[in-house]
Amino acid sequence: MVNDLKKENNQLENSLETKDDLIYNLQQQKQDLKTEIYKKDEQLEELPKMKERLKELGAELEEKEKENKQLNTKVESLNQELENKDNAMENMKEKLTNEKERALLEQEKEYQEQLQEIRDDYNERIQGLLDKLEQK
Repeated sequence: MVNDLKKENNQLENSLETKDDLIYNLQQQKQDLKTEIYKKDEQLEELPKMKERLKELGAELEEKEKENKQLNTKVESLNQELENKDNAMENMKEKLTNEKERALLEQEKEYQEQLQEIRDDYNERIQGLLDKLEQK
């Protein structure tokens, strides 16, 4: 009987320790939950700020996209202008080449005419000399 009582006493002590451990664990879990709730509350408080920041970032993004579109339009315009100027330069080169060729042809024609005049003059002199020789 004393043994039974000792055994029962031991079981009760163990049961008390187990209950104390359970109570401690539950209190710890309760504290952890309170901490978690506090963190979630802080996050909830941050949500409107984050939402506002997202709106600001969205507005900035739209502005940057608008600027980017304007810059792309300007780049396209400048590229077209450059292409037009390149075409104008090519046309001017071709025109200058044609004018140069025409000038060279005119110069050649003048030289041919001068050469012909010199030949004619030369031939006249030779003929004059030949005529003088025949008369003698």
